Amino acid sequence: MGRSLNSLGVALALLSSVLLALGGWLQWRGLRMQGQKLSVLALVRNTSWLGGMAASALGTLAYHKAILLAELTLVQPLSSLHVAFTALLSWRGRRVRIRERIALGLCVAGTVVLALVDLEHVTPPVHWRNLAVLTALGAAPILLPSPFRLRDFWPALRAGLCYGLSAVLWKAGMALAPWTPGWFLLMAAFSAGFVGGFFFLQGAFRRTDAGTANALAASLAALFPLPAGIWVFSESPSPLVGVAALLTILGVLLMGCSAPTEGPKATAS
Repeated sequence: MGRSLNSLGVALALLSSVLLALGGWLQWRGLRMQGQKLSVLALVRNTSWLGGMAASALGTLAYHKAILLAELTLVQPLSSLHVAFTALLSWRGRRVRIRERIALGLCVAGTVVLALVDLEHVTPPVHWRNLAVLTALGAAPILLPSPFRLRDFWPALRAGLCYGLSAVLWKAGMALAPWTPGWFLLMAAFSAGFVGGFFFLQGAFRRTDAGTANALAASLAALFPLPAGIWVFSESPSPLVGVAALLTILGVLLMGCSAPTEGPKATAS
């Protein structure tokens, strides 16, 4: 049973990465159509942005179900593949550079290595004190002002921290009985992190392109839960998982560094 559930979790993680890529790209495209004159009413009428929201919502549901069925150290590298899929959508109609091809190759290599992992899932205990310390460490940078050199990238980095933190809180909350005080507290913290990540990512889409914003956010969102899986949930990832995570995250970072950093421009709708 453990092996089949873990396999389902991996499949859901891959599905979520495709849906999140489509959602992020459509939201970015919709924001470009709006240009600098942005309003809630205009976004509600923007079919591209609304379609992106729907795809992102479905991808998010699949992602959080995957977290419950498989280890964080396994799900996170797979979910970060949405950066590679976003790049494929963004590459249409332009010349693709060697660095971008290498980045995509690293992401694919990470997925292939994960396919070789022995999928056996055991429900781990939660170390609550470690969770509290990790939550405080993860939340602190979100509250810091933007460093000047990272001004254009700070919203994306904040979004990644929010999403990574919310994933850890979600998994911990599912270990508690529903409707208990502890469960409510963790669900409130998870909701705050998730909503914060969404708004920070929208700001990132307006400061830079979809590939860069997604790569930076996904890198931190993937990195943060990896130590949490080991330190909070007592997961024991195999060396192959570590290699796969390293390959995927390197590919994601390289994808972000190679993408052009241009803000949204108004286009004909």
